[in-house]
Amino acid sequence: MATLLNILFYLKRGRSTPDDISVIYTRITINGKRSEFSTGRQIELRKWSSGSGNAKGNSDESKSINRYLGIKPYYWGAQKLCI
Repeated sequence: MATLLNILFYLKRGRSTPDDISVIYTRITINGKRSEFSTGRQIELRKWSSGSGNAKGNSDESKSINRYLGIKPYYWGAQKLCI
């Protein structure tokens, strides 16, 4: 039986500050069971791409956040091992 693994990075928009800064959350789903937690990193809403689940642009801040969230390439390898 194949194990289904999914990792999603997202913002909880309802919890943003008046300056439109939000905490980045992670959702890990394994075979339909979810676990959600904060990454501890923050970003302005306008600098976040919901579609790709990472920071927009080439600024140092965006590069730093995207490097921090860089677990995604490793996740794809782990998913193949689970199958």
